[in-house]
Amino acid sequence: MNKNGYDFGESYDILPSFITGKTLKYSQLICLKEIVSKYGVSIFQDYKNKYINSYDDEESHKIVKTFIEQLKLETFPIEEKDLNELQFQDINSKIMTFKELLNSNAEKIVYLYFWASWCVPCRQAMSASKKLRAEYANKDIELQNG
Repeated sequence: MNKNGYDFGESYDILPSFITGKTLKYSQLICLKEIVSKYGVSIFQDYKNKYINSYDDEESHKIVKTFIEQLKLETFPIEEKDLNELQFQDINSKIMTFKELLNSNAEKIVYLYFWASWCVPCRQAMSASKKLRAEYANKDIELQNG
């Protein structure tokens, strides 16, 4: 529920009782956008999966893919030239550019977390990041160390 008392998840769920067709499809898409911005990624994933299961057609999949791409741009604006300059080492010690990371996870939300071995709070957070990695292992989220 947002600060004005409006629950976009509940709205998403009850919309089929009132509308159908493309109006329903686009109304639920608007709810998805609000859900991710107000409630976070894990709840968004649940509703995104509901959306894809409800509309198992190419147009709906394209809409969700476009929405996720727009979401990536809104949440982390970056210039194209920076995508090749920023490099990461994945959990298997493979070096890749940020662009390669995004391209290899095109259907996922990418969550990057940065830490340093000399940083005491970072080391303390490692057990939480391992739990987070386990919790989202089978979801459309890619967790990467930076």
